[in-house]
Amino acid sequence: GYGGSDEQASRANLEMAADTVLAHMRAALGEMVSLFLISFSLGSYSTLYLAAKMAERQGALLAGLILESAFLSVGRICANVVCGCCPCLRSCAHCGCSLLENSEHARLIPQGTPVLMLHGRADPITPAGMMEELVDSLSSRSGRVMSCMIP
Repeated sequence: GYGGSDEQASRANLEMAADTVLAHMRAALGEMVSLFLISFSLGSYSTLYLAAKMAERQGALLAGLILESAFLSVGRICANVVCGCCPCLRSCAHCGCSLLENSEHARLIPQGTPVLMLHGRADPITPAGMMEELVDSLSSRSGRVMSCMIP
């Protein structure tokens, strides 16, 4: 998440931050370095965004993904969970709009990318069923998805 930052978790801000990190890593490590991307919760959007972007670039090597507590969309979380964590999104989520859709990027990751997905069954924010739906979406593209539901 954004922790104590004053920033808002918008699509533009998450994508800009992800692009900045990738550019810094490429400058420090070189273009041909193979990267393994790891994320937790909200970070799964940035990770899948970068994985999809790397699929478009020549020489951008993706070794694999580890996604912990990933979601399908923030809109679906806020529409289904009354948690108090994001009241500004809940007002527009109930109308069915999609906010921060991970499934759109999951369909674009490089073919054959290995993916490990972890999720806690007792997660109070992201329903466990979302992992299963995201696994299905990733499996159709990757073919190398392993998931683990933690009690």
